[in-house]
Amino acid sequence: MRKVYFIGTGLLAALAVFVFVILGIDLMDDKSTALCTFVLAAACAGCLVVTILGLKKGYPVSGTALVKTGILLIGLAVIILSLGLYPTDNRLLEALVLSVPIGILGGICVTKGRAILANCSRKDNTGEKSTWNAYKNALFMKMPFLRPTLRKGASVAEIRAAESEIGYAFPEALKELYLANDGDDRERLCGMILGFHFLSLEEMLTEWRSLKSIAGDESLNKNDRFSSVPAGYVRRCYADAGWIPFCSPGGGNYIGVDLNPDAFGSAGQIINFGRDEIEKTVLAEDLNAFFARLTRIVHSTDFHIGEYDGEKVVLLGKGDAEEGFYLTDYLKAAGSVK
Repeated sequence: MRKVYFIGTGLLAALAVFVFVILGIDLMDDKSTALCTFVLAAACAGCLVVTILGLKKGYPVSGTALVKTGILLIGLAVIILSLGLYPTDNRLLEALVLSVPIGILGGICVTKGRAILANCSRKDNTGEKSTWNAYKNALFMKMPFLRPTLRKGASVAEIRAAESEIGYAFPEALKELYLANDGDDRERLCGMILGFHFLSLEEMLTEWRSLKSIAGDESLNKNDRFSSVPAGYVRRCYADAGWIPFCSPGGGNYIGVDLNPDAFGSAGQIINFGRDEIEKTVLAEDLNAFFARLTRIVHSTDFHIGEYDGEKVVLLGKGDAEEGFYLTDYLKAAGSVK
């Protein structure tokens, strides 16, 4: 249907450009009428360009239709204003009264349409083949009721503001995650991250501020916090200003991105931390690997859907799990899906 819309409106726009140009040429003796037809031809040409771009780049119909409507309204406003400026009429005031609101409405349509197209482009930049999208699609196949709990994506400005406050540049995968979705709305007991709630940027900053206040100057003194540990494990203090939480079950426990790793780790690795997380573990080498692992879990026999307090929840474990592992414990378990 999208291609039918673009091809159909493209043909109509091309026909309108041709008709208005020919009509304008024929009406050259009447300059005001000729000007009107050429303005309409220009507006239709703008619509044709938007249509071609929409067909080529896969723009959504809603955004493209708004942009084209705005272009036509602005063209109409220009025509009305030009007629008011025509010396023999002296109807400038009436033309302004009509053209200004029409022009403003056209501008609003163009602005709104471009916002929709920009949002579509932004989501395309995150990649439909991204591990986050793959994970979402896998989870929604089994738990479709979670789909409405996801928030719309954050803006680039909001992400930059969060980076500025935290003092670390986010890994690209973390930026793409929040451009796609800004957390879940917690209406359900079960969160988007295999039961854990996906924190919005605002919630992330709130939790991070709390962690930072606990970490204090201790987060700068690495040598006092590290000891020889088995591969894949990190034992640290309770909090560090370089740990960025993105999901949580509540109660002061988190899974997050480690942007201040020790000698055993690498920036961007995914770790567990918080009030009850004494042993910090590298759960994945980065965010893409983390969601790729979650996708494999969803497709595995370790993934179960249970019920708690009248709501469906995620249960993790072997066989027909009745209670299931807590996500962090499951991810650290030797027999878990890697």
